[in-house]
Amino acid sequence: MAAPKSLRPNGYPVPQVPKTLSRETAKVTQTPPRSLDEAITDLSKLQLMLAVPTVSDLRMARPLRRAEGELYVAQFVLQSTHRKFNKFLSTPEGKVQLHPCLKLGSAGDEIGSSQEEGSFGCLDDGTPVIYQTNGIARTEEPLLNRSIRCNRTGAPGHYMETKMLVARPHDTTGLPVGLARAKTLKTRKDLEKNLFYSFTSCWQIYACSANVGQLGEDDSGERILVRRSIRDFKQHHFHDFPVAKHLADLLDRENQVLVTEHSFEAERDIDKDLFDYHCYTLRSWQTYECEGKPPESDVGRKLIEAARNGMVSEVKHLVLNCGCHCDTIVSEFGCIGSGKSGIFTRTDCGFAEERTALIAAIQAGWLSVVETILEFVRVGQGSLNVVCHEWNPRGIGGDCLRPCYTALDQAKLYHRADIIPLLEKAGALPHKRCKKSRRENPFDVRARQDRGEHTHYEQSREGRDDRYEDFTFSEWADEAQMDEEMKRAVESLKEELQQYNNLSEAEQTKLFRKLSARWHPDKHPDDKKVMATRVFQWIQHVKDEAWENRAWSA
Repeated sequence: MAAPKSLRPNGYPVPQVPKTLSRETAKVTQTPPRSLDEAITDLSKLQLMLAVPTVSDLRMARPLRRAEGELYVAQFVLQSTHRKFNKFLSTPEGKVQLHPCLKLGSAGDEIGSSQEEGSFGCLDDGTPVIYQTNGIARTEEPLLNRSIRCNRTGAPGHYMETKMLVARPHDTTGLPVGLARAKTLKTRKDLEKNLFYSFTSCWQIYACSANVGQLGEDDSGERILVRRSIRDFKQHHFHDFPVAKHLADLLDRENQVLVTEHSFEAERDIDKDLFDYHCYTLRSWQTYECEGKPPESDVGRKLIEAARNGMVSEVKHLVLNCGCHCDTIVSEFGCIGSGKSGIFTRTDCGFAEERTALIAAIQAGWLSVVETILEFVRVGQGSLNVVCHEWNPRGIGGDCLRPCYTALDQAKLYHRADIIPLLEKAGALPHKRCKKSRRENPFDVRARQDRGEHTHYEQSREGRDDRYEDFTFSEWADEAQMDEEMKRAVESLKEELQQYNNLSEAEQTKLFRKLSARWHPDKHPDDKKVMATRVFQWIQHVKDEAWENRAWSA
């Protein structure tokens, strides 16, 4: 056994973790993930000792944002999280219920079983693999599993990363179809040779609290806020559909199943303002035809539509609660000389018009929305002078198109006499006096999406300083709120644990048994049971962490 070199302030050995990790160091320095159910169990323990923000506090303090390199982001709140949560996310039964392309074998199909008709098995090197009925084989390999603390609210949480490798046979000549085709990929070499796409699945799970019974008679007050994202997406082989969109749609479905299962029944007569279970997705990688209906969960497009329709409360909701930035730019396609019908991205007469929420409100003449967005600008949640363009398939501008414009330019073009003074007073400028940012032609973006090419999202983790920007890695109970009596008890326990690394395994076990027996709640009078319970809980977590570190360092 390779014993850790030092003890942390809370008295038990853990490896040191840098704030920013490369993919390689993440593999070798971190404790591999267990399950989301166990992570949430850890969070439930924390709520006895930490000041946990409410759901609304978390939503206000940690707005959803899409970081650099993220293809997909979703955020939602789960209620009654332990109810069948492990079944949903850890067991074959749960995975089958979440995923439309998985099949359960006749004998339960546990991972590694020999059930030929089921989806779950292992590669030749022992890596668990899931075979799908659409001919895909998928592995899930752990990268990172750490306790975290939100930098904005201090809420305790858990962060996990899993590398997903998805393979599909390139040459299907003579192969069977469906699940049988997927199972022709039996070895690591087969998987790497036929790699279809890969990505990193990330989960942030934060403990939340609420008054018991807030949502109804069966409400336990138990909540968690989940932020799910997809990073480092790369398509290795091109088939005839856009994989990134397919992946996001699939995750939307899985999230909706989770939210539905772990929410109160829709038919209950409950004040909907008390809770919010929506999934929000940011997809700045996606563009739209004028006649196309975008996904309802795309908050960027929602913000533009709300501003265009004069919906002040919806604009505020999307910015404050859903994390949609006021400067989000949406490209909408049209065709010069035609109505709004047809596939405009595949014609030389097509154009793409960029607009922000502020520009959309100005074009529609909604003074109330403009005033709302200006308030966001004043507090740093937007800017006045975003330069937008009208594009043709070959570049910026062209016949009948405006190469550059800002919100002030649009206000003057549409003769908004009531809006122009407000913009000028706030510091709005014409495009000629603004700095222009380089952006890719939306026609090129759409063409790549149609081909399923999204390789520009594959970025190295090296040098990325925003990867862990929203939180810091922490140790359980580092910031526990203890009274003076508990502090003295814990300090005394830490002194007894100083010699932990020098003890044999049997002596370590004996030490923890002695401490647990001393602080068992049943051995303390009623007026000391609460404090004894908290100390006993602290000892159990220290024991679990120490034994887990010993197991992974052996």
